[in-house]
Amino acid sequence: KDHAVARSLCEQGLALFRELGDQFAVADTLHSLGHITINQGDLEAAQSYLEESLWITQELGNKIGFVEALGDLGLVAYLQGDYPTAQSRLEDSLVRFREANLLPGTVSALNRLGDLARCQGDYEKADGLYAEGLSLYREMGDLDEIPSMLHNLGYTALQRGDHAQAMALFKEALSIQYTMGNRAGIAECLMGIASVLSTQGKAEAGARLLGAAEAMRESVGASLWPANRMEYDRILTRLKSSLEEAAFAAAWSAGQALTTEQAIAEVPGASTKL
Repeated sequence: KDHAVARSLCEQGLALFRELGDQFAVADTLHSLGHITINQGDLEAAQSYLEESLWITQELGNKIGFVEALGDLGLVAYLQGDYPTAQSRLEDSLVRFREANLLPGTVSALNRLGDLARCQGDYEKADGLYAEGLSLYREMGDLDEIPSMLHNLGYTALQRGDHAQAMALFKEALSIQYTMGNRAGIAECLMGIASVLSTQGKAEAGARLLGAAEAMRESVGASLWPANRMEYDRILTRLKSSLEEAAFAAAWSAGQALTTEQAIAEVPGASTKL
């Protein structure tokens, strides 16, 4: 996705809407710019766009626009590491999304609050939030988001020591991501499986899959958001402490050279459908 082009076009549109005095369109465009700049990693700009969108929607009495901007400001705070602000904004947005019976916003808030809980070490709370979100995504039939929630539940299962459940969740998510051709999603799932393997003492296999996941993620320019970055750092530390430096380097290098299909074939009990 060319975020730079999208940002430029939205900025041009914003200038025109400001000239026309169309405040509804201004607020919507500011919200879009907030999303684009979050994906670009320009969190300062995202916060500015979203705060203005929040203010305008409040002035207009646009409750849906207001809660959407509020939720995204919670995401920005989370990405900035300001967990108290993120918690407050996301919880407020969740209440408002529920009141308005807006399922997409509700599940998004649940997922973000789950990530926030995971970052703060409260895996039990995260598990409940993710489980509710998954149930709602299944109800909505939102195939795009189901594997992300399955992946997140994989980490909560792993944290409570249920390796079999964690592996099953990561593999189910992997199968869906592979079917959709989502390389960033495939990389996330392979990272989760590497985490299970490293926890089980299968360090070399874990290092190969983590190397493959990292190469895949870099090839599409996907970044790791805080909860997954935390997991990545944890896995890497565990693997490096389990293997000699040369053995780790060899396994990592071998993993980076794998194609997507070859990497998936190394997953224990990989489905033939993959």
